[in-house]
Amino acid sequence: MKMVDSTLEICGSEGDLSCGSCELHRGLICREDRGERRLFVLSQLPFFFLSFSGMGAVGAATGVWWPLLAYSMAGVAFLGPVGMAALCRHCPHYSRGGTRLRCIGPNPFPKLFSPRLQPMSGFERGVVILFIAFILLFPIVVQGYGAWQLSGRGPAPLGIALAGLGTALAALHLLRTLTLHFCPRCVNFSCPLNRAPKALIDRYLEKNPLVGAAMDTEGR
Repeated sequence: MKMVDSTLEICGSEGDLSCGSCELHRGLICREDRGERRLFVLSQLPFFFLSFSGMGAVGAATGVWWPLLAYSMAGVAFLGPVGMAALCRHCPHYSRGGTRLRCIGPNPFPKLFSPRLQPMSGFERGVVILFIAFILLFPIVVQGYGAWQLSGRGPAPLGIALAGLGTALAALHLLRTLTLHFCPRCVNFSCPLNRAPKALIDRYLEKNPLVGAAMDTEGR
């Protein structure tokens, strides 16, 4: 399949006035939406605040800081080259003009790869699942291990254990928000978390024939 140009127009581009009357307007997040972006960011704040605070407490109590550093590096990699190569460049939002990705997920990095609207490969899907699992589970494991290592050393273990419990609950809440609110409405249809109904996918591709032509619809 041929690669699409980075200036591919989709019906959700700025300046399009038909979105308000479109039947996909609420069904899919097919254009930039500040309200959705705000909710997307706010839904992640409790988890990442507890994750970094808890791992920071473990580092301060034990003197072991590499888990926090490794987690930060993994997050930067997933926002940047790994996430863009495996996930983002398969999304119609990525194929729009401009040097930065414009969707509900704010990203500080410029586009690092050319768009590829064909569905994600099995390897790419595996990479995305592994990174998501690591980002959600690693802080909980670190905080649990820290509480166990510090057991019997005053109140610190209890505080770290409670932080770990809070992180686990925040992770469940984040996953629930993603899978119930965002994933059923996302236009990155080959993402392993995508839950968009087939009827909406087909209608979106009808309204965006250039996107449909660039996708291998047999493979999604």
